[in-house]
Amino acid sequence: MGAIALGLIALLLFVGSFLRLVTTHHGSSGYRGWATPWGHGADGNDSDFTSWFGVLFVVPALLAAIAALLLLLGGGARPRIRAFASLATGSALGTAIAVLVRFGIAPHTRYNHDVEYSYGGAFWVCALILPLAVLVFATAVSERTTGFTVALDAYGRPQRERATGLDVTSGVLLVLYALLAVGGSVVLVYRTVGVRFVMYDHYAEAALLTSSAVAAFVGGLLMFLAGRASARRIGAAVSALVFSAGASVVLADVDMIRALEGFLEGLNFSFYMFLVAILFALIAMVLTVLAAGSAPRYRTPYPPTPAAIRR
Repeated sequence: MGAIALGLIALLLFVGSFLRLVTTHHGSSGYRGWATPWGHGADGNDSDFTSWFGVLFVVPALLAAIAALLLLLGGGARPRIRAFASLATGSALGTAIAVLVRFGIAPHTRYNHDVEYSYGGAFWVCALILPLAVLVFATAVSERTTGFTVALDAYGRPQRERATGLDVTSGVLLVLYALLAVGGSVVLVYRTVGVRFVMYDHYAEAALLTSSAVAAFVGGLLMFLAGRASARRIGAAVSALVFSAGASVVLADVDMIRALEGFLEGLNFSFYMFLVAILFALIAMVLTVLAAGSAPRYRTPYPPTPAAIRR
């Protein structure tokens, strides 16, 4: 089930990277524009603008394809491969959410009453991937790790696992991402744009970053408090999800910077906060997968109470 679903997600993302995201029609001027993951332009205009947003389609597609292949080859019993499959699912889920917010919700938050939006195949591919990735993620997290002997303490009780150094480091990085994402979403990358414009005209993008910060914070706490395999799979998925969400904002800002080259006074510090945040998420992606295969560490056993001994 997981391998087939991941293979389907990989195929959908790869095909969607070649399709249109949205077509806009301005009624008063007759202007008709379009956007794909790799660029945008207008009908009848030869100077189309290239974009790097398509990276968010190709990278999750590649991760999902690799994860599906590893699962088909029998790697599902290995904790790191299962964590990697969760990571690939989270990456695809983050891309789907970012596309739906940026092209489906954000345009309608502005005063564009004269603009009609027609969504293309790439947009609907992401709409299809969203529930599919959620289902795969829920299934992966709920699966129990088999083939391992339960360790017992000196009193014959099952030992309780605790977070390893990799778990704690991943948790710290995810919490740092949350702090940077919230701080960076206060303003856009341009010095000439203030908080009022961000919260009024781009609050959908700010909501995307804030939501990813909440997910990162929860994922970081799980990595701190639990050393279980399910917590590590959640951490891997969350780190990939927030990386895709943060990268979508950074790539969109980079495209805007390229389009307005020569007209910007400079970059605001928040742009660099976004860059550092997604770097932390990227490192957390690697560490959570490594942590899934690390040797377990157990909490210090406590002696049983007299009442438990009498039983």
